[in-house]
Amino acid sequence: DVLQAKANYSGVVVKVEQAFGNMKTSMGKLARELGLKADVELDVELVPEELPIDRVKGDIECLMTTAKEKRPDLAEMQALLLQKEAQLRVAISESLPTLSTGFQAENFQYFNNCIPQGNVYSTGFLLNVPIFQGFYNINQIRRAKAEIQVAYADMLNKEEDIFLEVLVAYYDFQTAIETVKHSEDYLMYSSQNYDVAKANYQQGTG
Repeated sequence: DVLQAKANYSGVVVKVEQAFGNMKTSMGKLARELGLKADVELDVELVPEELPIDRVKGDIECLMTTAKEKRPDLAEMQALLLQKEAQLRVAISESLPTLSTGFQAENFQYFNNCIPQGNVYSTGFLLNVPIFQGFYNINQIRRAKAEIQVAYADMLNKEEDIFLEVLVAYYDFQTAIETVKHSEDYLMYSSQNYDVAKANYQQGTG
């Protein structure tokens, strides 16, 4: 029994050392995620006696809507799509004819009164039709439309990826809640079993 107890104790010490090393590694990763050096000492609060598992509960559809509104990477995709649509409008406008007008007024006054004085008014219209740049403009429009389709597809893929992340995190959280509840029951029953085994050992019957 003594040798078995020493072996068990050594095994527990090894597990404690492994857990301590894993904790230091996790602290280093956490520091890097916060933008700090990996060897910075962080003061992390201990796990509370009762976990606030009810605070994060929410409807999956509501969480997906929130993620769609708050995720900066998705907002970047949406802004890129708007930019491509603006470029398409510019390409279309450059391919259309333009009409410009002009007005000019002049007043003539001479020192020699023999020449009649007067005002001259002129106006004009200029129609510009991009005939020789037609194929270039058409290709620019086609290119802009293709870029819009690509940007739209990328945005939809990003939305689906975000929804998948929310879905996985949501059900992982739900599973964790049930795991915590069953773990508490398991701990209670194991503690009772431990008390019974300890009493039998003290009585010499086990």
